[in-house]
Amino acid sequence: MTMRRFITNVVLSALLAPVVFAGGSVYTRYGFGDLLFFGGNRSFALGGTGIGLVSGDFINRLNPASLSKITLTRFSGSFYFNSISSKAPEGSSSYSNFGLQGIAVAIPISKDHGIVLGVESTPLSLVSYAVVRTQDTLGIASTQNVYGSGGLSQFALALSYSPTRFVHTGARLNYVFGRLHQYTKLSFTDPSFSNATNDFSVYYSGVSLTLGVMLERVGEHLGISGLDKLDAGFILTTPADLKANRQNSYITDSVLTITTKSTSTIPAVLGFGVSYPLNQRLLLTSDVVLQSWSGATFEGATQAQLRNAFRVAVGAELLPQANGDSYWKRVAYRAGAGFHQTYYQMNGTGIDEFFFSGGLGLPLLLEGRLNIGVQVGMRGTTAQRLEKETFVRLSVGISGTEAWFMKFDED
Repeated sequence: MTMRRFITNVVLSALLAPVVFAGGSVYTRYGFGDLLFFGGNRSFALGGTGIGLVSGDFINRLNPASLSKITLTRFSGSFYFNSISSKAPEGSSSYSNFGLQGIAVAIPISKDHGIVLGVESTPLSLVSYAVVRTQDTLGIASTQNVYGSGGLSQFALALSYSPTRFVHTGARLNYVFGRLHQYTKLSFTDPSFSNATNDFSVYYSGVSLTLGVMLERVGEHLGISGLDKLDAGFILTTPADLKANRQNSYITDSVLTITTKSTSTIPAVLGFGVSYPLNQRLLLTSDVVLQSWSGATFEGATQAQLRNAFRVAVGAELLPQANGDSYWKRVAYRAGAGFHQTYYQMNGTGIDEFFFSGGLGLPLLLEGRLNIGVQVGMRGTTAQRLEKETFVRLSVGISGTEAWFMKFDED
């Protein structure tokens, strides 16, 4: 190995050191990036809750059992916009991105038995960061530029069934797929040293299964006074073993491309949620979600930067008058708050997230709504040379209904 190549390798290894300047969330360099909890625009504005929300007014992507309440063919689609401001001991930066947040269709098959078919495409994770680091290694000045993008999504088929009037079940088969890409460029000020580029991407694909149950009016059936209108929901998503196809291209004086195959794992997800209508206008919701990431494998190895994830959130929705004569009485006003113990753990410090949410459900024709939701919060810390992030997440979507496969009596 030449001295030039040796120094190149030494500087490349320094990429694992703390970041001096960044755009986006540098934490998304680890695992599969930021894990998303998108259950639909309504859920987004309610703090991400909805596991126990029994309703036929929207497509609930958190719990497939909720499909059983849908009586007309329903569709939804949405877009997102994210803005992140990062602050570290060495400086600060800002970053933003936007894109399609997913689409979903629910088609009733048997209203009497709550059999509804659901088809959806939903994001699972997001990777988006840009890192610039200037340093001096062994007296050689260099600049590193690192860019990351991509994420995981799922295409899913779901089916619900109601064995009784108050019990609803559902199952969803999830095909998980997506590509994570990172481009690293190392530039030297000394022309006697070769610049180096590492361009790699990993394509993941696999299958998981989500099982859901919803119970209406739990308090009434258990004889608990004051909780007769309480609804509850449970979900369990099985672990997903993903095939991982990696391609690395190392570019210095020549190009070396290496392709490898391995497996990675997404751990099981366990969730519980409740909803409670205080009256005909005000609805309260709450969710708890657990996922064990500490032993998860990525291309055959564990990552020390990950820990178990935990999420708890609450939400409230005010609908003054569903069939009111005034437009603004038919607008749904939503708010929520949440705490997320993310699966990131850097330098022995866990990265926690706090946020508040809010939004509107604006009535459209054909029982449709224009749903606008926003989440504002912060996560991380500047201790241990880490980053503290302030974020704004915006979700805008449209939902509506169509009378498909309906039978009409002939005169």
